[in-house]
Amino acid sequence: MLSFRKKLILLLASGLGVIIISLALLYYFQQSIDKKVNLIADYKKQLSARATILDRIRLLNQENTEAQPYLSKLKKSLPSETEMVGLESVLQDLAKKNNLVLSFRFGLANKPQGKEPSSYSFNLVLTGKEIDILNWLNDFQNLSYSVRLEQIEFRQMNPGATGKNTSYTVKILGRIYLRTENVQGIQKK
Repeated sequence: MLSFRKKLILLLASGLGVIIISLALLYYFQQSIDKKVNLIADYKKQLSARATILDRIRLLNQENTEAQPYLSKLKKSLPSETEMVGLESVLQDLAKKNNLVLSFRFGLANKPQGKEPSSYSFNLVLTGKEIDILNWLNDFQNLSYSVRLEQIEFRQMNPGATGKNTSYTVKILGRIYLRTENVQGIQKK
């Protein structure tokens, strides 16, 4: 009987040992599996975040490509201070085209106020026939510059004259707006 007990105890001890070893291995592999599952979940989150970032970059590139044609128009409508030098010659060319005499002068630099960008005041004086002045004003309106006319004063030069020989002097006070912010592709002041 003694040997039966020894065999039974040995059998139970080895069974218990196998169960304990199995549970220890199961616990170890469970922890390892949990770590790998968490690691895979983190990788999925990172991949998702990277995919979102790549989508945003692609969208921004697409929007940038779509905006490029308008950028040159924006640059023309809001010239930099150095590009403002050519404004007088543009206005003189319009005056010559319309048989007018033009006097142009820049005034003060105006700082940005609220939503209004910085600008330069200007005044100009046109002298010529009424139809030529109206044609010049129409051409001026079609220029790509952003301008605000603050005052236009018409004065007849030869009072009492009528018809085609009537000449006028027109005084115009206004502002031309400048670009000063660094928007992608636009020069900073």
